[in-house]
Amino acid sequence: MVSWPDAVRRAIDRFCERNRCERFTVRELVLGELPQIVRETGMRAARPSRTLGSWLRNLVRLGEIEDVAEGEYRRRRRPLLR
Repeated sequence: MVSWPDAVRRAIDRFCERNRCERFTVRELVLGELPQIVRETGMRAARPSRTLGSWLRNLVRLGEIEDVAEGEYRRRRRPLLR
């Protein structure tokens, strides 16, 4: 199993590499990556999208991603998970 923070970092890296971008929205991660995050963590939560949102805010506080607009973020370095 992978921890939630690492699963979110992996999801951001996958999304940004696949789309050749540094910016992403919560919606894009929910639609494109949330099922994989849930598989990696083995989490059976009622609201995994809320947990994803919480970890995005934590990664902002840690300085790993930047909050650029409402619900939009930017990777500060690549890849997030080495």
